[in-house]
Amino acid sequence: MERTDFTEMDISQALRHIALPSILGMFFGTLYNIVDIFWVGKLGYEQIAAVALFGIFFEFVIVFNEVVGVGSVALIARHYGARNFQRVNEVVKQTLFLKLMIAGIFCITGVILVQPIIVALGGSGDVIEYGVAYGRVMSVGFLFMLSGYTLFTAMRGVGDARTPMKIMIVSNLMNLVLDPIFIFVLDLGVTGAAAASVVSQLVSFAIGLSIVTAGKHIVTIDTKMEFDLKIMKTILTIGIPSGAEAFMRNISSMVAIRIVSAFGMAVLAGMEIMLRLMGLVWMPLMGLNLACGTLVGHNLGAKKPGQAEKTALKAGYMGAAIMVGIAVLFLVSGSQLVILFNRTESVVQAGTSAFRIVSPFLIFLGFSMPLSGAFYGSGDTKPPMIITFMGFLLFQIPMMVLMSRMLGFAGVFWAYGLSMLVMCALMVTWFLKGRWKERTLE
Repeated sequence: MERTDFTEMDISQALRHIALPSILGMFFGTLYNIVDIFWVGKLGYEQIAAVALFGIFFEFVIVFNEVVGVGSVALIARHYGARNFQRVNEVVKQTLFLKLMIAGIFCITGVILVQPIIVALGGSGDVIEYGVAYGRVMSVGFLFMLSGYTLFTAMRGVGDARTPMKIMIVSNLMNLVLDPIFIFVLDLGVTGAAAASVVSQLVSFAIGLSIVTAGKHIVTIDTKMEFDLKIMKTILTIGIPSGAEAFMRNISSMVAIRIVSAFGMAVLAGMEIMLRLMGLVWMPLMGLNLACGTLVGHNLGAKKPGQAEKTALKAGYMGAAIMVGIAVLFLVSGSQLVILFNRTESVVQAGTSAFRIVSPFLIFLGFSMPLSGAFYGSGDTKPPMIITFMGFLLFQIPMMVLMSRMLGFAGVFWAYGLSMLVMCALMVTWFLKGRWKERTLE
């Protein structure tokens, strides 16, 4: 596969080249969740609530995935921009070793401790049984999911977003077919939804691994077990602040779940449907974030900090424009979207309320999320961590507690939206200081 110098390409063209296939790939990645919820919703809202509660534990797994992933991307992009391709491959290999170790730990934890985890997060009655059945199978899938993320992120880090996109399309078409078969034909219920996802994730990892070990890609690794502790340390040093940031986001999500679950499992199900659909919002933003981080790393590696700054700002403007259209869609069609998944009146009411409150704030998320890619791509990951601490722990959580007492469960969503505004202001302020352009990596 031919290597491309993205630092010489028009900024908008370079962003589109990486972001569009990434968005499409992540769209199919998000379909895992959407398809699962669609079919699980046919079983009942208690099953949806069970999936939602296990999702909190899943998000904690993603925290550790981000620790390794963010550090890996920063190093891959920087070395690729400096045309040190052998170093790129070595970083990918060490990242894969780290991910497998982390996945193994959480696989064992999830299989053994899923029941007390579901109970601790607020599960009750049949929701506990459904959560255990779903969670034990999904925990096994961590091994393939985290390892697959490593390979796809590495490919995107060198500017190839099309190969991961194609693999994700194949994997999700498989999940789309297997879900109703496992859930209804084989009568496995929520266990079937988890099994379909795990099988699909196994296939996508196997395809990705075969590509990078067969010398068919820019990223090429061998199968020798050679640990490089120096590279691992650098990856973790860069990634730990990002992991702390993700951990704080998860604490906020857990608080929201606990507050909303006090209003009933039907309300929790409505919130979960909204959050799963809101995951579609994150796709174009995460695609732009990834493209921004990759290109910033390339430009800094090529000693072009001015080009890096222009790239980040352009990504933010594009993200804000996209969110205007999505906000209008959610405001107009929020209730119809919820009904697609469950028609219980209280579920629809809760989901619709959430959409109407949060949607106007999406423009702020649209600008700040792609812009944050500049920090990740440069390896300067402490500012986003501090911004998340201020926006979530110091603002969002206290506001959720206060406003839920004043406005009921709707107060949770007002706090959720207002935090987007606060964090956007903090992100822009820190970005304009420009210190991220001065970060050096080994």
